Amino acid sequence: MTEQIPITEQERAVLLLAAEGYTNQQISRHLGISERAAARRLGEFTDRHGLRGRTHAVAYALRNRLIEPVEPDDG
Repeated sequence: MTEQIPITEQERAVLLLAAEGYTNQQISRHLGISERAAARRLGEFTDRHGLRGRTHAVAYALRNRLIEPVEPDDG
């Protein structure tokens, strides 16, 4: 049995957009939250899991299937 990794829906949304290369400002606009809230969600996730930053958080989330890889747009 695999251990459940805690993640909120807002953390998941922020990580998905970060994986697509969005800045905190772009994430905040897309989700309708403040830029500070976007940064805080990412920071809370990295702190809780002992990660070293945005890139490490995205890699961790992908590796642990907390988010799905984004398919490139062929258009």
